[in-house]
Amino acid sequence: MKRSLSKSFLFLTTVAMLAQLAAADILAIGFFTGKIERFDEVTQAQTTFATLASNPGLSGIAYSSKVNKVYVSALNHGGVYILNAATGATEGFQMLGFGPGGLAVAANGDVYVTDFMSNLVRIYNPTLSNSPTLINVPVMGGTSGVGFLGNGDLLIATLGSGVFRYDGSTVTQFTTHPAAQLASAQIVA
Repeated sequence: MKRSLSKSFLFLTTVAMLAQLAAADILAIGFFTGKIERFDEVTQAQTTFATLASNPGLSGIAYSSKVNKVYVSALNHGGVYILNAATGATEGFQMLGFGPGGLAVAANGDVYVTDFMSNLVRIYNPTLSNSPTLINVPVMGGTSGVGFLGNGDLLIATLGSGVFRYDGSTVTQFTTHPAAQLASAQIVA
Protein backbone atom coordinates (compact mmCIF):
# COMPACT_ATOMS: atom_id res chain seq x y z
CA MET A 1 0.00 0.00 0.00
CA LYS A 2 1.47 3.36 -1.03
CA ARG A 3 0.98 6.24 1.38
CA SER A 4 1.09 9.93 0.67
CA LEU A 5 4.02 11.15 2.72
CA SER A 6 3.43 14.89 2.61
CA LYS A 7 2.30 14.77 6.23
CA SER A 8 1.71 11.07 6.91
CA PHE A 9 3.41 9.21 9.70
CA LEU A 10 3.69 5.50 10.38
CA PHE A 11 3.84 4.52 14.04
CA LEU A 12 5.07 1.14 15.19
CA THR A 13 6.54 -0.02 18.43
CA THR A 14 10.04 0.06 16.93
CA VAL A 15 9.91 2.34 13.88
CA ALA A 16 8.72 5.88 13.19
CA MET A 17 8.65 7.82 9.94
CA LEU A 18 9.45 11.51 9.81
CA ALA A 19 7.78 12.92 6.71
CA GLN A 20 9.15 16.41 6.35
CA LEU A 21 9.33 16.81 2.57
CA ALA A 22 8.25 14.57 -0.30
CA ALA A 23 9.98 11.55 1.23
CA ALA A 24 10.30 10.32 4.79
CA ASP A 25 13.10 9.36 7.10
CA ILE A 26 12.62 6.05 8.86
CA LEU A 27 13.81 5.78 12.47
CA ALA A 28 14.52 2.36 13.99
CA ILE A 29 15.54 1.68 17.58
CA GLY A 30 17.96 -0.85 19.05
CA PHE A 31 16.69 -2.39 22.30
CA PHE A 32 20.12 -3.06 23.84
CA THR A 33 22.35 -0.62 21.95
CA GLY A 34 20.47 2.55 22.78
CA LYS A 35 20.97 3.68 19.19
CA ILE A 36 18.33 5.18 16.98
CA GLU A 37 19.20 4.73 13.32
CA ARG A 38 17.88 6.95 10.54
CA PHE A 39 17.25 5.48 7.09
CA ASP A 40 16.55 7.60 4.03
CA GLU A 41 13.39 6.19 2.45
CA VAL A 42 14.63 6.79 -1.11
CA THR A 43 18.38 6.03 -0.96
CA GLN A 44 18.22 3.70 2.06
CA ALA A 45 21.33 5.45 3.43
CA GLN A 46 21.80 4.80 7.16
CA THR A 47 23.04 7.29 9.75
CA THR A 48 22.86 7.37 13.53
CA PHE A 49 20.10 9.76 14.59
CA ALA A 50 20.79 9.54 18.34
CA THR A 51 22.54 7.41 20.94
CA LEU A 52 20.92 7.13 24.36
CA ALA A 53 22.31 5.83 27.67
CA SER A 54 23.77 2.33 27.96
CA ASN A 55 21.28 -0.58 27.70
CA PRO A 56 18.11 1.48 28.02
CA GLY A 57 15.88 -1.26 26.61
CA LEU A 58 14.40 0.93 23.91
CA SER A 59 10.90 -0.40 23.41
CA GLY A 60 8.88 2.19 21.51
CA ILE A 61 9.22 5.22 19.27
CA ALA A 62 6.76 7.82 17.97
CA TYR A 63 6.94 11.16 16.19
CA SER A 64 4.83 14.23 16.94
CA SER A 65 4.38 16.66 14.06
CA LYS A 66 2.58 19.00 16.45
CA VAL A 67 5.74 19.71 18.50
CA ASN A 68 8.36 18.22 16.10
CA LYS A 69 9.62 15.80 18.75
CA VAL A 70 10.51 12.12 18.78
CA TYR A 71 9.48 10.11 21.85
CA VAL A 72 11.44 6.95 22.73
CA SER A 73 10.43 4.65 25.57
CA ALA A 74 13.18 2.98 27.60
CA LEU A 75 11.88 -0.12 29.35
CA ASN A 76 15.04 -0.68 31.44
CA HIS A 77 15.24 2.99 32.50
CA GLY A 78 11.53 3.29 33.32
CA GLY A 79 10.79 6.37 31.28
CA VAL A 80 10.54 8.17 27.97
CA TYR A 81 13.16 10.28 26.19
CA ILE A 82 12.10 13.40 24.28
CA LEU A 83 14.31 14.14 21.26
CA ASN A 84 14.53 17.05 18.85
CA ALA A 85 13.22 15.63 15.55
CA ALA A 86 15.59 17.73 13.44
CA THR A 87 18.84 17.07 15.32
CA GLY A 88 18.29 13.95 17.44
CA ALA A 89 19.45 15.86 20.53
CA THR A 90 17.97 14.69 23.83
CA GLU A 91 15.73 17.45 25.18
CA GLY A 92 14.44 15.59 28.18
CA PHE A 93 13.78 12.34 29.97
CA GLN A 94 10.69 11.73 32.06
CA MET A 95 10.87 8.94 34.63
CA LEU A 96 7.44 7.34 34.50
CA GLY A 97 8.07 4.60 37.07
CA PHE A 98 6.63 1.65 35.18
CA GLY A 99 7.43 -0.56 32.17
CA PRO A 100 6.97 1.83 29.24
CA GLY A 101 6.53 0.02 25.95
CA GLY A 102 4.70 1.08 22.83
CA LEU A 103 4.11 4.74 22.06
CA ALA A 104 1.71 6.68 19.86
CA VAL A 105 1.01 10.38 19.47
CA ALA A 106 -2.54 11.64 18.93
CA ALA A 107 -3.41 14.43 16.51
CA ASN A 108 -3.70 16.84 19.47
CA GLY A 109 -0.13 15.99 20.60
CA ASP A 110 -1.02 13.76 23.54
CA VAL A 111 1.41 10.85 24.03
CA TYR A 112 -0.02 7.37 24.67
CA VAL A 113 2.32 4.98 26.51
CA THR A 114 1.66 1.27 27.07
CA ASP A 115 2.75 -0.49 30.24
CA PHE A 116 4.38 -3.93 30.08
CA MET A 117 3.84 -4.25 33.85
CA SER A 118 0.08 -3.62 33.94
CA ASN A 119 -3.10 -3.50 31.91
CA LEU A 120 -2.93 0.28 31.53
CA VAL A 121 -2.26 2.77 28.77
CA ARG A 122 -1.27 6.19 30.08
CA ILE A 123 -2.06 9.44 28.26
CA TYR A 124 0.39 12.33 28.76
CA ASN A 125 0.66 15.86 27.42
CA PRO A 126 3.53 16.54 24.94
CA THR A 127 6.00 17.33 27.75
CA LEU A 128 5.04 14.17 29.69
CA SER A 129 4.69 16.38 32.77
CA ASN A 130 1.03 15.88 33.66
CA SER A 131 -0.60 13.32 35.90
CA PRO A 132 -1.68 10.87 33.19
CA THR A 133 -5.17 9.88 32.20
CA LEU A 134 -5.49 6.09 32.42
CA ILE A 135 -7.08 3.65 29.99
CA ASN A 136 -7.82 0.39 31.79
CA VAL A 137 -7.74 -2.62 29.43
CA PRO A 138 -9.70 -5.62 30.80
CA VAL A 139 -6.84 -8.17 30.71
CA MET A 140 -4.56 -9.87 33.22
CA GLY A 141 -1.29 -9.17 31.34
CA GLY A 142 0.48 -6.04 30.23
CA THR A 143 -0.17 -3.73 27.32
CA SER A 144 2.56 -3.67 24.71
CA GLY A 145 1.72 -1.82 21.51
CA VAL A 146 -0.50 1.06 20.54
CA GLY A 147 -1.53 2.85 17.36
CA PHE A 148 -4.33 4.93 15.89
CA LEU A 149 -6.88 3.96 13.27
CA GLY A 150 -7.85 6.44 10.57
CA ASN A 151 -11.01 7.39 12.50
CA GLY A 152 -8.98 8.29 15.62
CA ASP A 153 -9.79 5.15 17.61
CA LEU A 154 -6.85 3.65 19.49
CA LEU A 155 -5.75 0.03 19.03
CA ILE A 156 -4.01 -1.56 22.00
CA ALA A 157 -2.02 -4.80 21.77
CA THR A 158 -1.61 -6.89 24.90
CA LEU A 159 0.79 -9.59 26.02
CA GLY A 160 -1.23 -12.67 25.16
CA SER A 161 -4.78 -11.35 25.41
CA GLY A 162 -5.29 -9.99 21.91
CA VAL A 163 -6.03 -6.54 20.58
CA PHE A 164 -8.45 -3.98 22.00
CA ARG A 165 -10.03 -0.81 20.61
CA TYR A 166 -10.53 2.40 22.60
CA ASP A 167 -12.99 4.88 21.09
CA GLY A 168 -12.35 7.66 23.59
CA SER A 169 -14.70 6.28 26.23
CA THR A 170 -15.01 2.49 25.95
CA VAL A 171 -12.48 -0.35 25.60
CA THR A 172 -13.69 -3.35 23.58
CA GLN A 173 -12.05 -6.46 22.17
CA PHE A 174 -10.96 -5.83 18.55
CA THR A 175 -11.75 -9.13 16.88
CA THR A 176 -13.53 -8.15 13.68
CA HIS A 177 -10.37 -7.51 11.66
CA PRO A 178 -8.09 -10.36 10.47
CA ALA A 179 -5.01 -8.46 11.66
CA ALA A 180 -6.27 -8.75 15.24
CA GLN A 181 -5.81 -12.51 15.05
CA LEU A 182 -2.14 -12.10 14.09
CA ALA A 183 -1.12 -9.41 16.57
CA SER A 184 0.60 -10.56 19.71
CA ALA A 185 2.61 -7.70 21.13
CA GLN A 186 2.85 -5.03 18.46
CA ILE A 187 0.50 -2.68 16.67
CA VAL A 188 0.89 -1.24 13.20
CA ALA A 189 -1.65 1.46 12.49
